[in-house]
Amino acid sequence: WRRARARFLAAHPLCADCAGLGLVVAAAEVDHIRPHRGDPGLMWDRANWQPLCRPCHSRKTAREVFHPPGGIGKSEGSAR
Repeated sequence: WRRARARFLAAHPLCADCAGLGLVVAAAEVDHIRPHRGDPGLMWDRANWQPLCRPCHSRKTAREVFHPPGGIGKSEGSAR
């Protein structure tokens, strides 16, 4: 993971979220757009990766942990 992460950040050095706001901020994290939750297919799918700065990555991770789709305790895609 460390080598793949370093190569990805070298190729994608700017935070995708900040860039969407017109800001130029160095990326420090490789984020999984859809959380992989142990699924190797999602983990290694580079189309599921995005470069983020630490604050944006922390904010996104907190949203996923504390406000998951369907509410706390419900996994993605679960029936209501």
